[in-house]
Amino acid sequence: MSKRYDEDDDQTKEAYAVMKSCYSKIQEAQQRDELKVYGESVELRLRKIKNPMAVCSLKNHIDNLLFKAEMDQYTHDSSLSLAVPPPQPPTTTVTQQAKESPQQQNFNMQDYVQFY
Repeated sequence: MSKRYDEDDDQTKEAYAVMKSCYSKIQEAQQRDELKVYGESVELRLRKIKNPMAVCSLKNHIDNLLFKAEMDQYTHDSSLSLAVPPPQPPTTTVTQQAKESPQQQNFNMQDYVQFY
């Protein structure tokens, strides 16, 4: 084989690899639907939360909601409003909370989840 043929063959293989890569990226972009976009939004919001325990707790709540949905617990209820219990009155006063350090304050995930 000639040297020129080998160079052409390498360029052809490289061009094919680039086209294949571009095609797969186009296919991936076209497969984005409403749920994928929403999942990415949830991911971004979770990444903004700096408290790892809060992120862990939120993930647990989301997993529990998804589990209930997978077990058809929401098929007879048209709304998911029962999934999150109604807000509870605060257990401490504002004055007590101001005296406590941030580490001592109780983080109530239910209060956080109700707003989102």
